[in-house]
Amino acid sequence: NLMTQFLNSKEHLRDHTLQSQLTVGFVVNIGHVVDDGFMKLLGLIGIFGKLSLSMLFVLAENRIAMVPLIVYPVILGIWFAVRENTTMQALGQKTQAVSGVVQKIDDTMANVRVITDFNLREHVAERFGQALDKSNTAEINTRLVGETNSMMPPLLTCVFVCGFMALGATIVEGVGDG
Repeated sequence: NLMTQFLNSKEHLRDHTLQSQLTVGFVVNIGHVVDDGFMKLLGLIGIFGKLSLSMLFVLAENRIAMVPLIVYPVILGIWFAVRENTTMQALGQKTQAVSGVVQKIDDTMANVRVITDFNLREHVAERFGQALDKSNTAEINTRLVGETNSMMPPLLTCVFVCGFMALGATIVEGVGDG
């Protein structure tokens, strides 16, 4: 687990690791592992189960319909492979931005006496606001990337269904003419 890795890391690395970095690492990254890893895996297992059952039915009824069932996962795999770098970059920026906010809070709490004694409230508040703005921008970017990624499967499904319906109509017309 993450705590074991931290405790087993070299002393000079532990000494330079900020508490805020560790906190964000646990809170944010654990959520990503569960939401973007394990839960997505369960969804993929469900999709491949449905796809397998569909393929069995289609093989018995219409072999031409097998083409979209084979091409669909290939196109989705290519799409997600292309989007992986963008997704990971957005998640990394979000984690870094949240870490910056937590770091500003830690710094403020640790130095509150100095901040108030030297009347640095406005300066600290402004820097904290900048960190929040960066975090909000990263959150919006991460959500946009996630939405873009999630729109591809329904779009591709629509394209395949429409294409198959058009193909089916031409096949029915051809049978009616003959």
